[in-house]
Amino acid sequence: MVTISRELRTSAGRYYRWHREIRENFKRSNRGARLHRMLPMMIATFLILAASVWPLNLTAKLVAQAMSHAPEFLGELLGAAAYYPNILATGYAAGVIGVLVVGARIKMLPNIRAATGPKKAVQWVLFLATILWLTTTAFMMWARGISLGVQIFLGFLLWILIISFWALQIAVCLHVLTNWFLFVKVVSLRWPWVGWAITAAAWWFSLNIAHLLEEGTKWLYPPNLHYAFDVLAPFAVPVIAWYVKIPTTLAAAIPWIAEFRMLAGFRKHGEAYRDSEYYQRWCNPTLEEFPGGREQIRTIWASLRRGEHDDISVMAMWRELFRDVVR
Repeated sequence: MVTISRELRTSAGRYYRWHREIRENFKRSNRGARLHRMLPMMIATFLILAASVWPLNLTAKLVAQAMSHAPEFLGELLGAAAYYPNILATGYAAGVIGVLVVGARIKMLPNIRAATGPKKAVQWVLFLATILWLTTTAFMMWARGISLGVQIFLGFLLWILIISFWALQIAVCLHVLTNWFLFVKVVSLRWPWVGWAITAAAWWFSLNIAHLLEEGTKWLYPPNLHYAFDVLAPFAVPVIAWYVKIPTTLAAAIPWIAEFRMLAGFRKHGEAYRDSEYYQRWCNPTLEEFPGGREQIRTIWASLRRGEHDDISVMAMWRELFRDVVR
């Protein structure tokens, strides 16, 4: 009995020593510094995304006005020839098909060949959508006249702008989600119980937070879009409430999951576990330094000037966030 008690005390002391070591390493890790270095780019990206709604909305309004006034304008410009099939309409239809063929050969098909994985599928979807857009425009010009063809062209363009607007909203949501996730994760690394307190508050006040976000963010957008927030509120508020709960819970849990995995590693491999890749990733403060704000901006600007995609992508960031749990 005495031997068992001594072994239990020894094991408990060993686990407590490992726990203190891991927690001290968490506090000294570079992950808080990484959040600080990412902050300038996070703020700049959010402001750019929020500001992009205004020119997008203005462009959509201009396209809608052009679509409604196109028959009148083309009637004044071309006379009755704008409203029925004729040689001029056939010529314009052939020109649209020519633009499609040239654009496909010079730009779209090379991009499809160069892309890999999901990007290749996206390029194919864009290519097929462009074919549908321009062939429909050309057919309506040939069959019904220039006026209807131009209206079809502008109608497709208006839907592209609407889809772009909703894609922009998803990007804003993902951006806020990522920033909040990182913040709670860093707080949980340094003060574990504060992370759980934030999680409890997020679950308790989630509906209040959702209403506040829904009402507050509405004023970032042009006045003619405010009604959309009121229409979507019955659906959006519950979604935002869960959107607040789940990432907060995951972010607060990740440091504990990482610690349990490392304690299991110490139990299995002993002191040699300190040389493992997983332990080094979490507890070596010199690893994986994220570039500073100025360096991020220089990197992205240089990649844009070269016509390349930067390496600091949303997917890369999410892989970085979740690989600590799954790997």
